[in-house]
Amino acid sequence: MAYQKHLGVFAHLPKAGVHAGADTARLTPPLGPGEESRIYTAFLCDLLSRLTALKKTRVTVFYDGDDPAPLAELIPKSCEREPQRGVSVGERLQAAFSSLLQGANGTAVIIGSDSPDLPIRYPKRAFLKLKHNDVVIGPASGGGYYLIGLKSPAPPLFDGIDWRGARALGETVERADACGLSLSLLPLWYRVDSPSSLFLLSEMIHARRIERSLRLPATEAALEAIHR
Repeated sequence: MAYQKHLGVFAHLPKAGVHAGADTARLTPPLGPGEESRIYTAFLCDLLSRLTALKKTRVTVFYDGDDPAPLAELIPKSCEREPQRGVSVGERLQAAFSSLLQGANGTAVIIGSDSPDLPIRYPKRAFLKLKHNDVVIGPASGGGYYLIGLKSPAPPLFDGIDWRGARALGETVERADACGLSLSLLPLWYRVDSPSSLFLLSEMIHARRIERSLRLPATEAALEAIHR
């Protein structure tokens, strides 16, 4: 089957032994290292199960580290698996887009696994926007982005970006303009990468339970286990 749409998912799964000062620790504290790992594993499970709604789309999970074994039971058989290559976020995005678009007559979109309740219509809309634009970005509250899509590899787009700062979105937009790439934006969403955004997710889960709408079974179970 010749896919025209290629979706990459960057899996963020901190190891249970990560200490509070490590780069991959985002929710420690208030969570303990083991609890943070459990939460992000649940995020990935819920997100991948929801991505089955995307038709005619090849999904590839880009994992961090050399050993994909911990992901074996989490990733559906329909998904591909590849390691993240590179040191900085920019290098890893460049490598992932090169892989997704290599020899492909199509477009590629990359999202993170730290937005478990991301509306599936947003990746769908991203692929539609790429029919008429070179770059599509989903801005995240806090200054970064939860999604980025390309028609073709554009390594200069990720050069010189301060990935730890609040200007990652603005700097990427400026790079796109400097490279002469046409740009389109998606609606604002959020990533769960801080205690405040974890609280927001918990509130959203509670509201949806009352509304009887979207449920995140793995995430809800992980949060309940932590709060016992």
